[in-house]
Amino acid sequence: EGEEISTLDIGVGCMLLGGVTFVMCLFQMVNYRDDDVRRYTWRVVSDTIAIFLAVLFFSGNRDVLSKFFGGFGQGMLIFVHLMHCCIYLASMLIVIGVTSGVWCAPEDDAAHLRQEHWVFFDGNMSNFGDRLKPEEARCVRAEQRAAMAAPAEHDAE
Repeated sequence: EGEEISTLDIGVGCMLLGGVTFVMCLFQMVNYRDDDVRRYTWRVVSDTIAIFLAVLFFSGNRDVLSKFFGGFGQGMLIFVHLMHCCIYLASMLIVIGVTSGVWCAPEDDAAHLRQEHWVFFDGNMSNFGDRLKPEEARCVRAEQRAAMAAPAEHDAE
C-alpha cells in the first residue's frame, strides 16, 4: 500500500497550498488594472518587507551583543541592550532631521518653518502648493454657504 499520512504531513500540505494561493493572489493584485489597487498593494508589500527586515536586523544585532557581552553579567547586558536601543533612536532622529531639512540643509534650500503663506490646497489641481497673494485668498466654503443662503433672504423680501 503506502505510507501512512500523519497530521504533520497534512499541516505541511495545507501550508504549501496556502502559500501558493497567497502568492497567486499577490500577483493578481500587483497586476490589477486599477492603478489605486496596484499602488496600495505595492505599499503593503513594501511596508511588510520593511517590518520583516527591521525585526531581522534588530534580532541579529541583539543576538550578537548577547553572545559578546553575555559573560560580563546581567547588569552589563542590560546596559548594552539599553545603549543598543538608544543608538537606534538617535539614528532615527538624525535621519529624520537631515531628510526633512531641519538640520544640515543648505541656506538656499533650508526649511523655512516660521513663514506663513496662503497656498492652493487641492491635490487635484496642477498648481497645488503655489503661493497666493493675500488678496487672492478666500474661503470658498464660506462663500458657497453665503451664496446658498443669499437667495432665500432675497426671496423673503
